[in-house]
Amino acid sequence: MLGSNNTARAQLMKLTIRSIMALLLAAGAGQANPWEMPAPADMTQDHTALAESANRIQSSLKEGGFGLPPEEINWAKDYIMLSMPISNLSVPQLSQLTTGRYFVFGLKSVNAPWAVRYHDPNGKTYFCEPVRREYREWVLDRHIKQSSVGLGGILYWNSTGDRPPRPTEGNSWGWSIVANPDTGEIGRYHLKGDEWTIEYGWFQDEFPSEASVHCPRLPRVSAVNTRQSGATLKDLAKAAKPIRGFKASFKNDPRKPLTAGMYYHLYPPLR
Repeated sequence: MLGSNNTARAQLMKLTIRSIMALLLAAGAGQANPWEMPAPADMTQDHTALAESANRIQSSLKEGGFGLPPEEINWAKDYIMLSMPISNLSVPQLSQLTTGRYFVFGLKSVNAPWAVRYHDPNGKTYFCEPVRREYREWVLDRHIKQSSVGLGGILYWNSTGDRPPRPTEGNSWGWSIVANPDTGEIGRYHLKGDEWTIEYGWFQDEFPSEASVHCPRLPRVSAVNTRQSGATLKDLAKAAKPIRGFKASFKNDPRKPLTAGMYYHLYPPLR
């Protein structure tokens, strides 16, 4: 009997704890909207200026042109969206920038090993990237699509085998692209766990010569930049000729981007 009572008490305690947690989550759900929360700790005056630029564009767009309506986002459940960088290139602008060009980048840092993607005009993207210290090659379909917050994004899609030929409804958004036309800097962001990870680099017309050493099947569609060699992105940057002066809808910083949480804290939805 004693054992049964202890078991019952333990089960009751678990139910009580779960109930309390559920109530706390429910109570906090209304507090999770960015316009009802304190300003993000990493928001600066620069972000305020970027948000003002973005708001001028959003105000000119039709419904859905800036992603999901903020009041329809469950910010408590999808809290990671608070720190989601806002794309500042429209779908046509992004398509024009990427098509027929090489994206040379590194994960998080210029000191990371370099990687290259060639964006074929036929909609395929050829990958040349380090995987466990060894370069590998593969090909995926490319879709330039609306991002869930902001403007255009890129979604790479594997349509081989039994997979659907096009992205399914649950994969209908592009990953954010943040660009600086003055410098040519590009940040493509994707989720790794609960962290937004940047693929930092630039687009260029020339084929980087170092890629031929590791990825013989990467298409060569233009002149080879024979001076782009080395092991890191920083090495390839020394002789790079990034695409600059392309069109962007508003300003944003690839390395310290305006995020959804910052933007909707400053510009809450109209009621």
